[in-house]
Amino acid sequence: MKIITIFGSGTLGSDELGYKYAEALGYALANSDFDIATGGYGGIMEAVLKGASEFNTRRIGVTINDFKDKLPNPFVTEIIKTKDYLERLKTLVEIGSAYIVFDGSWGTMLEIATVIALTEKQLLHNKTLICVSNKWQPIIDGIDGGNRQSFKKIIYENRVENIISILKEHVANNK
Repeated sequence: MKIITIFGSGTLGSDELGYKYAEALGYALANSDFDIATGGYGGIMEAVLKGASEFNTRRIGVTINDFKDKLPNPFVTEIIKTKDYLERLKTLVEIGSAYIVFDGSWGTMLEIATVIALTEKQLLHNKTLICVSNKWQPIIDGIDGGNRQSFKKIIYENRVENIISILKEHVANNK
């Protein structure tokens, strides 16, 4: 089974619209036989895994030993413990067959930049990166000039059914 790594805000509340959307996407991913990896804590990470929890799919939480006061969310079925934030980021990037990026802040921006930079340097196989937040396009295009010479697999999509179709095509066919 292919693992889809999810990046996004860890502070989103369960009463927010983005949380409900992430829950619906998690459900659709699991229903389509994708395993899911997240940072394992709250917000988007929790919402996606909660949505997937009705299915027998791997719900991986990549946690940090340094976060002694944080516990993985209750929807994680498999924990990968890492020593620090950078090892956690590396693990999430390496295990993903594709990436979905939600709204977030500096940490999420670092995750996007890591995927793109490692791909550009040919240190990571070119994998699909789907941005579901309208926030990221002007930032990425502003840095890359919109020409996408270094990373051609960035897709901006907000419809759950389209995201699933894209993943089925790109991940299954290793596009």
